[in-house]
Amino acid sequence: MYTTCVASLNAILYVDRTGIPWRYLPHDCPPCATAYGYFVHWQNTQLGGMLRRSVRRSRAITPSRPRA
Repeated sequence: MYTTCVASLNAILYVDRTGIPWRYLPHDCPPCATAYGYFVHWQNTQLGGMLRRSVRRSRAITPSRPRA
């Protein structure tokens, strides 16, 4: 269960970062229905907002990479 949650969270972040449709998730991610199911569940339980705030906070703390 824990690995499925972590893999689904990574897939959700991947979709958010790249903007790809759910059905085009890479093969090393969980099935799109599983990842999307976690996404919908977390959105409905207000966990999605907490995750977004946490990611925004961590991005603000992390120094940006120099541009090439």
